[in-house]
Amino acid sequence: MTVADTEPTLPRWSTWLRRCIWVLAGLVLTLVLAMAAFLLYLRSVDWNSMRPAVTAKVTELTGRPMGIAGDLDVDWHWPNPSTSGWRAWIPAVTFTAHDLRLGNPVHWPSQAFTDPGEFVEAQKVQADLQLLPLLHKTIQVDEIRFTGAYGRFQWVGDAVVGGDTSASAPAEATTPPVASKGAGDAAPATVAATSSPIAPDTAPDNWHIRKAMIAPGERRWRFALKRVQLTDSTVSYEHLGRKLFAKARLSSVDQAPYRLAFALNGSLAGAAFQGEGFTGDVLDISEDTVALPIKLKATSGQLQLGLEGALQHPSQLDGIAVKLTLQGSDMQQLYPLTGLVLPRTPAFKVQGDLNGAFSPGKARWSFKNFRGTVGKSDLQGELQYVSSANRPVLSGALSSTELQLADLGALIGAGAPNKKTGKVLPNMPLGVERWRDMDADISFAATKIHRPDALPLTNVSLHAKLNEQQLRIDPLV
Repeated sequence: MTVADTEPTLPRWSTWLRRCIWVLAGLVLTLVLAMAAFLLYLRSVDWNSMRPAVTAKVTELTGRPMGIAGDLDVDWHWPNPSTSGWRAWIPAVTFTAHDLRLGNPVHWPSQAFTDPGEFVEAQKVQADLQLLPLLHKTIQVDEIRFTGAYGRFQWVGDAVVGGDTSASAPAEATTPPVASKGAGDAAPATVAATSSPIAPDTAPDNWHIRKAMIAPGERRWRFALKRVQLTDSTVSYEHLGRKLFAKARLSSVDQAPYRLAFALNGSLAGAAFQGEGFTGDVLDISEDTVALPIKLKATSGQLQLGLEGALQHPSQLDGIAVKLTLQGSDMQQLYPLTGLVLPRTPAFKVQGDLNGAFSPGKARWSFKNFRGTVGKSDLQGELQYVSSANRPVLSGALSSTELQLADLGALIGAGAPNKKTGKVLPNMPLGVERWRDMDADISFAATKIHRPDALPLTNVSLHAKLNEQQLRIDPLV
């Protein structure tokens, strides 16, 4: 037996394993070098040459023109900082577009609105895109960041916008005053008419993206967006049917549940307003099933409003549930903003729960559990407002513990009771100019009514009905 025969030998499987390890290491190194070379190549690509292809594809998918007047840049991130595990080895990419424009749908009557222009304009837009979901026909964008953006959200509503609806019909529009883009500018109170054509299949708003046509059996691409960040950006919203125009300066915040801070100004039915507040994620605005949190302080003339709660179906502005505080120098000042026919009163302040829907012709509002003061009188109760094809109706039950008769002077006439006749209700003319705008059915009860130069009345109740411009007050008890 020789020495060589006595030396231990390694098993064949160990030698095979070492070779596999070297082969795998070589493959990994090759992939890394190939990926690095690929990234270096991508960094050298002139992405501006791809702007026509990008804008043409977006225009095809959305049905609205897109343009990029500035540079188009692409930054690659590898390893991927937004994920972990093996997915981190799949690069992520950030697209940056300067001076971007996304237009309105074809045939949209832009010139009918107070603030005509493109749907979205932005000085700079950055989008973080994940590549792996593209294999499943999903465009997954982790975040879009807008800088110096201006968006115009427009709704035709019940307004009649005339004109030929054929695609070849020329647009002959009357151009209204253009609102300045300054955040502090007052909004115009009027909306001009137009004869711009609207195609029969055009939606009543300009922000819903139409679905691209696909062949039968073809799988549709899906778009997923997680976050939106806004810096130095402005949004305007206009509803022709409701004569509502509002413009807000936006900035992203992180104050749960709020994600956006805003300062706004605008007009509603000719009455100017301004305010500031907070709301939820900008992505929730396009959702019909999400309650959008909102907090707002606003003024209109001598009226002051504060509310905190949620908007239901925010894309339609079709509901609200908030705690409301309202105060002013005269309840008649609410008429231009709300259409409510209310009496002339001294200074007032009320707080309560406001719930309702904005649906034209069938809006229903309730103001429950409210308490407040009118002049020197306390007032509490519940009111309901229902719109209809003929006239809206205001109904409810009000009560007061200590009522000064002078505070209700304009409701039942004016001034103090008639000393010659001794009647409780003064013999004075009523202001009836707006009675044709609303019907009413209100019950009222007072524990004590104080009258100037007369003994107070106790435990008084009445029922007032306004129907087709006729006011009836059932017996004073």
